[in-house]
Amino acid sequence: MGIKKKGQTKNWVDYHLSQHIGYCHSPIDSLMAIFMKNKLVWRGNVTDNGYFDIDRKDLFGGNEREGGVAGRVHVLTGKSDQVVPETFAQRLGRTAATMPGFRGIFSLLLLGGPTSGRKGFLVSSNYPSVSNVDVRIRRGSRTLSSPYAVIRYEPARKAGESDGDYDFRCRNDTNPAHLIHECLVNEDWGMGGSPNLINASSFVAAAETLYNEKFGLSMLWMRQETIKAFIQEILDHIQALLYFNPKSGLLEIKLLRDDYEKDNLDEIGPDNARLENFRRQLWGETVNEIVVSWTNPATEESETVTYQDLANIAMQGEVVSESRDYYGIRNASLAAFVAARDIRSSAIPLASAVVYLNRQFWDILPGEVYFFTWPEHGIEKVIMRVMDVDYGKPDSAEMKVTLLEDVFGISVAEFVPPEEPPITEWEDPEHDPNGSDPDYTDLDAIFSSAPPTVIQQITGADQVSDDQYPTIVPLSIVSRKTAQTDLQSYVKHRRMTIQTGAQEFLSVGEKVLVASTVLEAPLPREVTSDILAGEIFEFGDGPEVGGLGVIGGGVEYDHEIIMVLEDLGNGLFRCARGVYDTVPRAWSVGQRIHWMGVGYNGYDTSGAIADTILQYKLQARTSVGLTDLDLVPQKTTQHPPRPYMPYRPANVQMDGVLFADRDQTENYEPRVWTIEYTWSHRNRLTEDSVYRAWNEASVPMETGQAVNAYVTLAPVDLNPNEGEDKYPLNPAFGDNVLASKLSSSDVSFTLDLFQTRRYLDLYFNAISERDGFISLQADQLTEKMYPKGFGSDFGYFWGGWPSE
Repeated sequence: MGIKKKGQTKNWVDYHLSQHIGYCHSPIDSLMAIFMKNKLVWRGNVTDNGYFDIDRKDLFGGNEREGGVAGRVHVLTGKSDQVVPETFAQRLGRTAATMPGFRGIFSLLLLGGPTSGRKGFLVSSNYPSVSNVDVRIRRGSRTLSSPYAVIRYEPARKAGESDGDYDFRCRNDTNPAHLIHECLVNEDWGMGGSPNLINASSFVAAAETLYNEKFGLSMLWMRQETIKAFIQEILDHIQALLYFNPKSGLLEIKLLRDDYEKDNLDEIGPDNARLENFRRQLWGETVNEIVVSWTNPATEESETVTYQDLANIAMQGEVVSESRDYYGIRNASLAAFVAARDIRSSAIPLASAVVYLNRQFWDILPGEVYFFTWPEHGIEKVIMRVMDVDYGKPDSAEMKVTLLEDVFGISVAEFVPPEEPPITEWEDPEHDPNGSDPDYTDLDAIFSSAPPTVIQQITGADQVSDDQYPTIVPLSIVSRKTAQTDLQSYVKHRRMTIQTGAQEFLSVGEKVLVASTVLEAPLPREVTSDILAGEIFEFGDGPEVGGLGVIGGGVEYDHEIIMVLEDLGNGLFRCARGVYDTVPRAWSVGQRIHWMGVGYNGYDTSGAIADTILQYKLQARTSVGLTDLDLVPQKTTQHPPRPYMPYRPANVQMDGVLFADRDQTENYEPRVWTIEYTWSHRNRLTEDSVYRAWNEASVPMETGQAVNAYVTLAPVDLNPNEGEDKYPLNPAFGDNVLASKLSSSDVSFTLDLFQTRRYLDLYFNAISERDGFISLQADQLTEKMYPKGFGSDFGYFWGGWPSE
């Protein structure tokens, strides 16, 4: 009886849907990228109406998960003569000529096409959900004529980065002065004001300053708030005032900056003003911590940067925090700049005043700076800025002006922009699975086959039988290479014959990665070993208690399986050695261990025949998607009938000593004329739930199983020989055999030294046999005998070794 082969039928459901999605008023400069479920679907640079095809069927995990996306995307920029595609109009029973053109709106039309194979756009598989379709577009303000409309942020270029990749990482923000100007004059969605009522030169001057400061914003206006409120948010971001100039009657903008000569200011005092109110903030009214929220363009999530004034904290004895939401900022350095700006003005107890000025100041403007002197209150030439002006009625002799102490006039609070922003530039951790740096097409894989106990555990039933054509469960052990930092998992494909008779690579499931580590010290043959895992080699499953480890690669005859018994902490794990059908071996420094945690699933249970050639492809999955299966190299494997080989004897001892190998420079000198070899029986069918330690006592063997003990003059190689008889019941040791014993019950064998005839190098092997199969591995003890001769051991071995 073998493992039932799964039918190779399509076992997923695809969901297709056509969509027409509007985003914003037109025109736009370009469509740069499309995202679904926060994953990049497409990127490019489309500036006019047209279409392109998308084929990302593995974007959300492929058929094993939530599928992907595929279909044709039509870009409708909203031009004045725009018409929709004929295929779209036909679905609504119209023609392109009789269908609304959706002009004045930028939109995308998602339909089926060659890549989707259906009329609708492929939106998901297995799970009937339709994700948001987000876009990255560029649109600079166009109503103000100046060379400063777009502010481009250019991060450091990476070595070998292509122009397209670098341009995609660069960010273009709108100049806030241009943005305010368009809000004022745009007739489609703005206030529709006349450009003739705006002092364009003031906006151009502000735009130049903001451009030099790299103060760009990207903001979205929704109709839920008024244009006036939206403009005020922009003014708050850049610290500016918007007002009508009474001299020209035009609307102007004024940035609050250190742009004046402190020695040439006019003065406001008792001679030309009447003081209504003056006050200075108390220290308890100040704020000593500013938390600025900004938008990370890589994730579109809000992030924060915090600045503190330590002197103010010491003064107040506690932290007084205030949050500022500058969501239009999409640059970490600019967010730090603004946080430092705001903490400067918030941590100082500024003075404020309300005064009535005579008509000498008829042309006073918001944002202007004056000396303020008032001897009655002990005020001498405090630099104050005009924040608001009420010009009064035409027949009034006075104007009401609100003044605020200017932070740029306070020398003790000199502002120094941060040289190193506290938030470093975000690096995209995602890797293109089909790229060459790093290469995800060729994974670091070891192929082997599962021992009988593992097969029973993973299948939930006894899948081991005496069938002459045994079913094998191949396994693949895959760990990350150093550069493959975005490798998440892999999909295992096996070449199989489908119903039509053709051969294709079909998925046998998505598999987890394993961790691996390198031995930092020699590992001797032991019953248990405390192994220092050290620095785990990259990411993967394990080590963990109950999990397994494989030492020595994937060749079944040469590797050793260990089991993690206890986590001792600090990277140290107590492990059982030589479990299941393997034996404890000595390993040198630098040998790699691949750890398989309890969640390891790298098995292929679709059925295999012993010694047949199997072909696999391992398709890597990154956070971006799957590699193209056509690019993945083919792996060829071949496995022995491991599930049907009896378990090797364990606990092999020589004269009561475990692992009794003698060093080649040391001679063994028994004081009797015999050597006693002992072992413990093992049973592959009963060791299914609890492993048996190497030195445990015997258990009943399975029916037909026996142990063949050999003493030979040369090491025994159990690897199968080429030819018809690949697994000989009695290995052809020839003249090398000194003595042997075959038994289905005995657990010992005695070697009579009279038979050695002065042979000095002896090898003992205990091999299990059953129904034409021998054990996969066997413990081998080596012996270097003491050379006897005349005069040696006088009085004990008188005359040397006995004759025949």
